[in-house]
Amino acid sequence: AINHPSYIRNYRNPKAIALRAGKIIGQKDIRTARSVSSTPRLHSCESSAKALEAKLNKIVSNLKDNGAKPNEISILTFKSKKGTALKNVSNISNSRLIHLDHSNDIGEKIMWSTISSFKGLENEIIILVEASGIVLDDWYNSLLYVALTRTKTEFHYIGEKGDVVWKAIS
Repeated sequence: AINHPSYIRNYRNPKAIALRAGKIIGQKDIRTARSVSSTPRLHSCESSAKALEAKLNKIVSNLKDNGAKPNEISILTFKSKKGTALKNVSNISNSRLIHLDHSNDIGEKIMWSTISSFKGLENEIIILVEASGIVLDDWYNSLLYVALTRTKTEFHYIGEKGDVVWKAIS
C-alpha cells in the first residue's frame, strides 16, 4: 500500500473518480462535494502508436461533438517525454496537439504531458494512455492516483482490456 496521509475529503473530482482514486491509495471512505456523476470510461486499444492515434481521434471527436473544447482536454501518459508516441502526433480530431511545455498559448489546442509533469494541474477531461507493460507498484500507483485526480469532469483510459490499470479503475 502507498504510504499517504489520510485523505477523507475530495472536492475536485466527480464522486466515482474520487472513490476509485481513493481505492488506489487504500482510502475507502472519502467524502466528495461534487455532484457530477462521472465514472471512468475505459477504451480498449492495441498498444501500437497507430492504434492509439486512431482511438484518440475517435474519442476526442466524440467529446468535441458533445460540446467539449480542445483546451478542456488533456492527454496524460505513463511514458517519458522522449518515449511516448504522442511526441509524433501533431493533430487529434482537427485540433493541434501540444506538449505542456508550450502551453502558455494553449488557445484551442489539446495539451499532452507526462503524468509527473501534470502534477498540481487539472482539466475538465483527462485521457490517460500508454500503460502497456507497467506493474502497479508504489510508483505507478502514485502516478495513477495523480492522473485520476487531475480530472474535473470526465476521465478516459485507453489501454488493453483487462490490463493492470483497467482492473484498478474499473
